[in-house]
Amino acid sequence: MLVYFVVPHFQIELSINMAPVHALITDALGLSISHKSIFSAIGNEAFLYDGNSRVQLPQRSAQKKVHGFAMSRANASSRLLLLHSETEFSLYKYDADKNEMPFQLQYVGETQDWINAAIFLDKSESNEFVLHMSHGAILQLQYHVDTKCRILELACCTDYSLLYHTLLQGSQYDELMIISGNGFGEILIWQPRDPVSCVPTKTYPLLWRLKAHNGVVFSIDYHLASGLMVTASDDRSLKFWQFPDEKQHAKEAVRPLFSCFGHTSRVMCAIIIEYAFIVVW
Repeated sequence: MLVYFVVPHFQIELSINMAPVHALITDALGLSISHKSIFSAIGNEAFLYDGNSRVQLPQRSAQKKVHGFAMSRANASSRLLLLHSETEFSLYKYDADKNEMPFQLQYVGETQDWINAAIFLDKSESNEFVLHMSHGAILQLQYHVDTKCRILELACCTDYSLLYHTLLQGSQYDELMIISGNGFGEILIWQPRDPVSCVPTKTYPLLWRLKAHNGVVFSIDYHLASGLMVTASDDRSLKFWQFPDEKQHAKEAVRPLFSCFGHTSRVMCAIIIEYAFIVVW
């Protein structure tokens, strides 16, 4: 397995005579890596890097920072790309065969809470996806070209902590693993399965609360095949965890394995890849 660590970078453009032509000073908040391409967001700008080319996504709002991406799971050249910026999300039709203007804006929606994460479910024709909010609520939605977006379920967890980072893992809604980090260094884990209440909103129980760090949790990644999880925090540390077998979720707890310090400053992101190496930068 390969673990990547990403730290903030800054960019500024000024003319020689210091005229206010263009200035961008911000951190890279959005990053999505696949085997063929990279989606990156720098402030309010989003880009696709594919080979030697770079394409900027046409955004409707120029005032909100892009925080994340999600790509539909359909095995086709034309897919849906979801981009979320604070309380707004945009759906684009992405045609990989088009060299010029591969993105077409299809839909723009707005939520009442900050969007932490998004994921498309494994239903190739239905275009179902899930949004997770910063206070623990999730929205299951379905996109149609004619009817636009339809809410299938609004649900929440029994814990209402303010969440700074969320990882959504899974391909089916009732099997989705929701792993979040709050400002107290805790990792909160739950699933939209077996609700404890259905009035007024479906409420699902918290499975695990892990005391992980001494600061805000910035990053969480989980490797399904090995059950390994890595978390990164404001306290400059990385922690590695072992999930129990899926059949033992109700009986066993997530075990801490070890911790380390990956950088002299904040580690913003840790990503587990398939090879057994650790790269730090």
